[in-house]
Order: sequence, then C-alpha cells, then structure tokens
Amino acid sequence: TELVRNRELFEYLLEFDGSWTITERLIKEFGADALTELKREPYHNGMRCGLGFYLCDEIAKKEGIHPLSCERIQAIAQTAMRQLAASGHVYAPVSDVYRTVSHIVRRSSFTTEIPQSLLFSNLEKDPNIVTEHIDIPYVYLKTLYEAEVGTAERIHRLMWSRKTLPFDESMVQYAEQRCNMRFEGEQRQSFGLLRHTGPAVITGGPGTGKTACVSGLLAAYERMNPKGTIRLCAPTGRAAQRLAESTGREAVTIHRLLSLNPEESLRKENLAMLDADLLVVDESSMISITLAQLLLSSVKDGAMVLFIGDINQLPSVEAGDVLSDLIYSGYIPVCQLRKVHRQASGSPIVRNADLINAGFYDLEEDTKFMIDAAGNPAGIADKVLEHIKSIYNPKLPFETQ
Repeated sequence: TELVRNRELFEYLLEFDGSWTITERLIKEFGADALTELKREPYHNGMRCGLGFYLCDEIAKKEGIHPLSCERIQAIAQTAMRQLAASGHVYAPVSDVYRTVSHIVRRSSFTTEIPQSLLFSNLEKDPNIVTEHIDIPYVYLKTLYEAEVGTAERIHRLMWSRKTLPFDESMVQYAEQRCNMRFEGEQRQSFGLLRHTGPAVITGGPGTGKTACVSGLLAAYERMNPKGTIRLCAPTGRAAQRLAESTGREAVTIHRLLSLNPEESLRKENLAMLDADLLVVDESSMISITLAQLLLSSVKDGAMVLFIGDINQLPSVEAGDVLSDLIYSGYIPVCQLRKVHRQASGSPIVRNADLINAGFYDLEEDTKFMIDAAGNPAGIADKVLEHIKSIYNPKLPFETQ
C-alpha cells in the first residue's frame, strides 16, 4: 500500500515536472498522507518541502484553490521577500514588495491581480513576515528581522560591557619595533581603538594599510594583555588564508570558528561562547546580517571585536550590509584610512578606482588600465569572453584573474 501511495504521489508530481527528490521530501515529512497534505495546502506544505512557488501554484489551480485565498497571497508575499533578500535587502518598503508581488503574479498560473489592500492585510497576519511602521510601512522576513534586531542588541551589549585597557603611546613604539615598520598619520591614530574593548572598525581602500594596522594593534594588545586570547577570522577560506599570511597568525573562516558546516542552515542554536578576548574579523563587508548575529552571539562580554574591511569591496552575497551600517551608525569607534601607502598608489588602477568611487567617469588609460566599450550588456559579455580566450592558459588556470 505504501509503495502504491508513493507511486501515486510521484506520478501526480510528474504532471508538474516534479522530481523524485521532491517526492522523497514530502514522504519524509508527511508519510503515507503526503499526497493528501500536498493537495490540501499546496503552498504551505509544498514550499516547506522545497517545492518552488510556481509549481505549488500549478497544483493549487488544479485543486481549485481560490487565487485570492489567504494561503496563496501569503505564499506570494514570502516569495517576493525571498527574492528581495536574494538581492541583498534585509527589508523593503511595502511599495517595493507590491511591485515584486505583481511581477510574480504576472508569471503565475492565475491571472487575477491581487489588490494592494488585500496584500497589506495578509502581510499583517503572516507569522513569517514582520511589518514595521516608521514614516512608511516596511516589510521583513521574520528571520531577517530577528537577525537585524539581534545584531543590534549584541553590538549594544558589547558596548555596555566595555573595559578600559592600559594603553599609552609606548604601545605604538613597541608595535613599530615588533612589526619593523613606522606608523604615521591615520595608521597611528588607529591605535587609539585600543583604549577600550568592545566593537570597533578599521576601514579603508586597497593599499591604505589595514593589514599593517591589524598587525600593529595585535602586537600592542598582546603587550597590554599577555594572557588574553586572540582569534582571527574572515568570511571565506581565501580571505582567512591571506589574513594568516599577512599577520603570521592562525586565521580561520567564520563558519569554522563557530563550528558550522558551510551547507548547514545559519540557525544553529546554543552556540558555544568563544574564548576570544580579541576577535579580528577581516573582509567584514562580505558578512551577511544572519552570520553577523551568529558571530556576535558567540562573543563574550568585555571582549574586543575588530571589524576590518572596505565598504567599496565585495558585499555579502546574502542579505545585509553590516560593515557599512556599523560605520554609519555613529555608535561604535571607527578608524578611516585614506592615504594609500603601496608603491602602486601612483598606478592608474588606484587613481581610477578613487575617481569612480567619487562619481567621476573621465578616467586615465594606459597599458595597465584599458577601456573597451560595448554598446549593450550582451556586447560586454562577448568582449569579456574574447579577452579571456586571448589570455587564458589551460595549463595554468589560476594565473588568469
């Protein structure tokens, strides 16, 4: 009987191009009643087991579910919010949500347009969505709302549990001796972050000496707190490797630091408290709001967290703009490095990067920086392929950047 029911479910899903993998998920969740449960609540039960909205929509239409049912409207709203989150948005104005919902409806199995008032009333009822009224209504997925509020609370906790460190100018001189370098201007000012524990930021563009500052601050911190535990981490393995190479200390990914599997959902509860008295987080522009909450939840009271990064570099591939929000909050200490110290500071690449960030488009060209214009986006892709083919060596694939 069980085999017959499983076969019925699989054959039913095949009508909608469903796979055996989805069949297995439904069976694991609902057992012998999987087909009945899917027909009864196709959106809730289907999406819960990994079915996409559009497939669930086809099933709902076949089963005669009304296009303006509460279940369907909430499913569309959640799909819209996930699309917005995939574009990096933790929340969105309700007008943007309605625009995204309308786009989804146009591609759905029903042609019935959802009235704005009906969408808004269902947003208020949906337990998976949070609406917040400031000047206008804003909409969050509940998980992202909790991550944002949780991150803010943990930053506040670390600010309130700050401790004074025995810092004076001799610490800078000691760091210069240890690192065999001279700290001047903004780099020297960055040592002022060591007057207290708690969260702080060092930010700046390429070549401004962020890594040199970190090495100096670590040396000075060890001098002030020789028994303190220092941990270094970064969002990716490559970034962690670069941090280790530049500081001469062990550095790991944030996932490894927190003992999270990369494929594991970022909702692990009861994370162990880190033993770090000083935690350095490099490439912080790449941290999502969800990962930030998890990381900060694991930092003990009285610890120092030093975020390093460039807000003009790669953002998080998930929702959130954590480093930028921390800087512009005006709540935590920030050291901004502007002066370029690398020899390459005179190259057109660095100068043009500064011009672009400042909003200028009249750029310098030479053999190191060439502009190849295309008439449209498709033309850009074709030109990139041409360049790659001309320089790519299959024997040394990683030499091409």
